[in-house]
Amino acid sequence: MVFGASGGFGSAVGGRQVIDLTSLSAAQGFIIQGDTAYDYAGACVAAAGDVNGDGLGDIIIGAYAGDDGGDGAGEAYVVFGTTTGFGTAVGGRQVIDLTSLSAAQGFIIQGDTAGDFGGRSVSTAGDINGDGLNDLIVGASGGDDGGTNAGEAYVVFGTDGGFGTAVGGRQVIDLTSLSATQGFVIQGDTEGDYAGRSVSAAGDVNGDGFDDMIVGAHGGEDGGANAGAAYVVFGTDAGFGSAVGGRQVIDLTSLSAAQGFIVQGDAAGDLAGRGVSAAGDVNGDGFDDMIVGALQGADGGIDAGEAYVVFGTDGGFGTAVGGRQVIDLSLLSAAQGFIIQGDLPGDFAGVSVSAAGDINSDGFADLIVGAHGGDDGGIDAGEAYVLFGGPAGFTLPQVAGTSGNDALTGSAVAERLIGGLGNDLLIGGGGADVFVGAAGDDIVDIGAGDFFRIDGGTGSDTLKVSGDLDFTAIGGSAIIGIEGIDSTGNGAQALTLDIDAVLAIGATNRDVLGTTADNVLILRGDAADSLDLTGFGTAASTIAFGGVDYDLYQIAGRTVLAVGTDFILA
Repeated sequence: MVFGASGGFGSAVGGRQVIDLTSLSAAQGFIIQGDTAYDYAGACVAAAGDVNGDGLGDIIIGAYAGDDGGDGAGEAYVVFGTTTGFGTAVGGRQVIDLTSLSAAQGFIIQGDTAGDFGGRSVSTAGDINGDGLNDLIVGASGGDDGGTNAGEAYVVFGTDGGFGTAVGGRQVIDLTSLSATQGFVIQGDTEGDYAGRSVSAAGDVNGDGFDDMIVGAHGGEDGGANAGAAYVVFGTDAGFGSAVGGRQVIDLTSLSAAQGFIVQGDAAGDLAGRGVSAAGDVNGDGFDDMIVGALQGADGGIDAGEAYVVFGTDGGFGTAVGGRQVIDLSLLSAAQGFIIQGDLPGDFAGVSVSAAGDINSDGFADLIVGAHGGDDGGIDAGEAYVLFGGPAGFTLPQVAGTSGNDALTGSAVAERLIGGLGNDLLIGGGGADVFVGAAGDDIVDIGAGDFFRIDGGTGSDTLKVSGDLDFTAIGGSAIIGIEGIDSTGNGAQALTLDIDAVLAIGATNRDVLGTTADNVLILRGDAADSLDLTGFGTAASTIAFGGVDYDLYQIAGRTVLAVGTDFILA
């Protein structure tokens, strides 16, 4: 694990900055050491989000050959974030040894059955059940419940009440007995599909306020032998699947339109779904999109590879085929998405795919596609391609900023307002608008009107409100990347927040308040404004900041909310 830093990385070696892991210092990061010989811990790693509700990000490490649940049953290890240091000093480096992972450090997800390869892929799932905590997804591509190597994926819910049971001094969630309160199983469709070889959060692709997830099954054959497939499962607060043997199971053979949809591979041998990922909002329509890699796609030449971007929508996905909704990639329309075609034969573009964030700060999510067989730097030197998002494939009017400080004002119709590189003011006109702050310290003023989605972007961003607003009734992905909420100067207003809303909305401003939390949301109001803080209890302390006194509210000892003392608390 290498920590981010603003002061540079590593030492200069041959004109490049290099961090040498043999001498990784405690200031630079730490090591997570595998449990047992041949576990292959670290074959897959991912950010986990905040799974235990302490305001800090956590991480997940796959060890697909782990044997605690049987030979090759596999495991995954979750390591909690902390501000008090990681592991113990060993040879000048800080090491977390998974053989002695304490309950304070994290927990183990133990594979179901021998040969399942649980942990072959791991990812955050986002907040799929709407409880304000991030959930996890663990792929087990060798699972046999749906047929030999049909594959499975296991979703483990985040909680602030502890994980699993104590086994040998460690906390263990055993997937053989995964309860409905702990999570659920996604069972592969058909023998040889290898569902779960790649798993990922998908973002909120259908705009219902719940995060969704995507499971790759590169052996799927509905589109031809090994054409591959990917399955999108929608988030919900109404429960997942049906009870089977004491566990909740979503069987992909009978995935309903209410549960999700299938992305069917283009042609035989493409292996679509070998890589899957959330893409962010690539086309700027306010819905999250997704990307599916097909490393052996041949449109650009034999094994040149391809990747397919499928747009999010609230209008339904695909067409009905055998009781399931299917997007057939061989018929992908411009309204549904687009294809990224590999460069040259043997490049295997799409072997890995990912969202890249908004790296050029234009308000659109960007993408990165791996092509490990690329030869431009030498035989199989490999390549990666970054593709910029843009306003294609939809008709939402756009109001865009510049590199300076802009004031952008919308109209009464639905629009997309995008701040540029400066400190921008984005003012809605009452339509169901999409606001993107992008770079800079931005103000998003929704007035008392409507909005569809708000993403503050980078910098320190403020949401200005001019009417009553119940944030608990807004989906968890509808407002993100906001550091402050300002209700001053507009008479008496009533705001309602709970812990889930605060954690979903708040971005990082540790340096602003000098606190020890990752998510601190700052609320400022007038003496006539009222505030209902469901679930927070009493303030831990009070500080002065910018000429205003703020009460600080905590979760698990860490500050997550700063409330101006002028508010009337309900």
